[in-house]
Amino acid sequence: MAGLDALLGDPERNAALAWLLVAAAVFAMVESALSDEPVWAGFIGVAVVVLVLPSLVVRDPSVTLPWEVIALAVLPALARTFGPESLANAATHLGVAALALALVVELSAFTSAELAPWFAVVLVAMTTMAAAGTWAVVQFHADQWLGTNYIRSQDGLMWDLVAATASGVVAGGLFELYFRRRASVDARAPDALGGGK
Repeated sequence: MAGLDALLGDPERNAALAWLLVAAAVFAMVESALSDEPVWAGFIGVAVVVLVLPSLVVRDPSVTLPWEVIALAVLPALARTFGPESLANAATHLGVAALALALVVELSAFTSAELAPWFAVVLVAMTTMAAAGTWAVVQFHADQWLGTNYIRSQDGLMWDLVAATASGVVAGGLFELYFRRRASVDARAPDALGGGK
C-alpha cells in the first residue's frame, strides 16, 4: 500500500499518467471523427480541453488534475468509442458526470475557492445536469442538421437526463468520499494555484 501511496502522491508520476490518459482521449476523439461520429468527437474534444486547462493556464505540463479524475473522464470516452454499442448510453452519462467532476476538482484544487463538502457534491450534480441538458440540445441539433439519430424518443431522452442526474449525484459522492478524505490534491497543485491552502 505504501508503494501505491507513493505513486499517487508523486507529482511527476501523476503528470505522466495524466498525459498518457489525455493522449488516449485524443486518440478516441480522432477515431470517433473518422468513424463519422462528429458530435461524440466534439464532446471528447471539449473534455480534453477541460482536462488540460490547468496546464494551459499555468503553461506547465506538470500541473495536472489528479490522474484518477482524468481516468474517470477518459474511460467512458474510450468505452463509448471502442466498446460495444450496448455501453454507449452508460458511457455517455458517466462521461458527462466525469466532466462535471473534473470541473469542480479544478475549481477546488487550482483556485482559492473553498467549497463546503455538501456544496461540492451539489455543484457536481448540478453541473452534470447542466452538461446533460446541453448535450441533449447538441444531439437534437445534430439530428436536425447532420441527419444523425441520437434522440430516438422523448421518453428515451427523459430517461437519459434522469440517468445523467443520477450519475452526477454518484460523481458528487465520489468527490466527497475520495478527493476530500483520501487524495492529496493540494500536494499536486502549486501554491500559486491554491495548492498551499
